[in-house]
Amino acid sequence: MLKKIPRFFSSESQFQALHHKLKLLNCPFCRVTGCLNLHGFLYSYDNKPRGRRIFCSNRNKRKGCGRSFSILLAWLLKNFRLTALDLWTFISGLINGLSKQASWIKTGLSISQSFLYCLSRRLKTNVPYIRTKLLGVAPSFLQETFILLKNSSLKNNPIWWFQEHFQDDFLKHRPKALVF
Repeated sequence: MLKKIPRFFSSESQFQALHHKLKLLNCPFCRVTGCLNLHGFLYSYDNKPRGRRIFCSNRNKRKGCGRSFSILLAWLLKNFRLTALDLWTFISGLINGLSKQASWIKTGLSISQSFLYCLSRRLKTNVPYIRTKLLGVAPSFLQETFILLKNSSLKNNPIWWFQEHFQDDFLKHRPKALVF
């Protein structure tokens, strides 16, 4: 039976448990068992660890594919510099009726105006995906989706919980380019 490798982990002990059974798991690309090796840390722009790299070895006559993949920390967002806490602070401000600008000021981070609107558009694009993942709780509208996410989380940060629980990116889908 193929066991899926988690895409997110929240603590070093959780990763160590995965590391000890790495040889028993299948490569997500070639499905070969016994070829996965720890390949080091995955670093962010500011040289802080964002996760771990795993390598499917094809060296010394092994049957692996030679590809590597990442397992990320759940409290970080893939392809973003901001953390799940920063994003949740922004969403909480929107839920409480603040404007996009005022909600972002609450995070304490400085960004460009264009990034703020791109982030808002990306959130709106991902609402159907988030709703589908949370369908077991109840279907909802845009604002209610995030309230539902807040109420369903078992940790202080719902985005962290979402990524770790569903083993999927929170901001997975990118909005399509507007055609004029």
